[in-house]
Amino acid sequence: MDSTWIYWVTLMGWLARGASSSPLDTVGAPQDLRIVDPGFLGFMSVTWQPPSTLPAPGSCAVRYELKYRNAGQEYWQTVITTKLSYEDEFDLNGAIEAKVRTILGDDCMDGSSLHSPWVQTVVQPDSRGALGTRVQDLRCVYTNWEQLLCTWRPGEDAPPEADYHLYYWYHGLAQAQVCEDYVSADGRHVGCRFPSLQEAEYKDFNICVNGSFSSPPTSLQPTYFTLQLQNIVQPRPPEGLTMQQKNPEGPLLEWQPPRGLIPPACLEYHIQGKGPLGALWERWSSDPEALLPQPGPGRPATCVRVRARVNMFCAQDGLWSEWSAELCLPGPGQDGGTLLQGVRRLAPSRLSKGQSRRRPSRARG
Repeated sequence: MDSTWIYWVTLMGWLARGASSSPLDTVGAPQDLRIVDPGFLGFMSVTWQPPSTLPAPGSCAVRYELKYRNAGQEYWQTVITTKLSYEDEFDLNGAIEAKVRTILGDDCMDGSSLHSPWVQTVVQPDSRGALGTRVQDLRCVYTNWEQLLCTWRPGEDAPPEADYHLYYWYHGLAQAQVCEDYVSADGRHVGCRFPSLQEAEYKDFNICVNGSFSSPPTSLQPTYFTLQLQNIVQPRPPEGLTMQQKNPEGPLLEWQPPRGLIPPACLEYHIQGKGPLGALWERWSSDPEALLPQPGPGRPATCVRVRARVNMFCAQDGLWSEWSAELCLPGPGQDGGTLLQGVRRLAPSRLSKGQSRRRPSRARG
C-alpha cells in the first residue's frame, strides 16, 4: 500500500478528532424568561426555555444559574439547576426581578466553565385600586394553636361603603380560598375567622386583602402578606397556680400549662413578682414550676403571675399569653402559715390521685 496515502489518512483522522474535541468559545442564553403567577397570592414560578443551540445531548453538562429578588432587596437568591423552572414565594406588594444564564460545565471547557449573557425580566406590582384604600395594621393571631383570627383597619381614604375581602392559600390547596366567616364593624369587613388549619402549619400561609366600592365602581388597593402559623401562636394563660414552701430553698410555684393542642414541651414561661410599688423580680422557666425568692425581713407582700409563649424549639417567634390570675404571698410577720401549710397539705392528696407534676411530651413537628 502506498505510504503517502496511509500518511494522509492518518493525518485527516487526527484533525477530525481534534476538531470534535476542541473547546467551545460561546454558549447561547436561555430564551423566553417569564415569572408566572398561578394565583397563589405570592407563590410563583420562574420559567425559561433552553438556548436555540446547545452541544449534543450527553456531550456536555448544561446548567442554568437563576437569580431572583423583590426589587429593593440588597441580595439576590441564587439557584443552580438543570431544570427549566423554579418556584418560590415572592412579595407581590413590590416589583419582582429575575435573571438567568446558561452554564456549560468543565467537561466541555478543558477544566473551566462557560457562561452565556444574562437574560432578565421584571414584573411590576398590581397598580389597580384607589390610592389610600389599602388595609392598615393587619394582625393575625393563632389562638392556642387552634383558631386563626386576622383583623385590619380600613384604608385612610376608603369610603364608608368600601367592602374588603380576604383570600388565602397554602400548599395543599388547589386554589386560593375566600374567607367565609368575616368580622364586621360599621357595616364592613374588618377581620376574618378561619376554619381548622392544622394542615397549614409549618408552611407559608399567603393572604391577600382587596375589595371594591360602588360609587363610582372602583377597586381597592390589594395588600399581600405571608406568615407561618406556628410563629403567631398565642397560648391561653396558665391556670391553677399553687405554692408550697420548700425550706430552705424558698416557695415552689407550680401551675398547669394551657389546655389545648400546644404540646407542653413547646412552651416557655415568664414569672413575675409584684409588690405594692410594681414589679419586684422576674423568672423564666421551661417547666410549669419555679422556685421563688425566699421571703425575708423588710420585703413587702408579693403577688406572682405567669404567662406562656411557644418556645424556640417549636417556632421562630411567638406571642405571649395574657397573664394568669395572681397568687399573692403574705409578707414576713403576716399570718401566712395557714396558706402555705394548707397548700402543702393538698400536695399528698393531689399526688395520691396520680396527678403528679406534668412531664413535657415530645415536641410537635
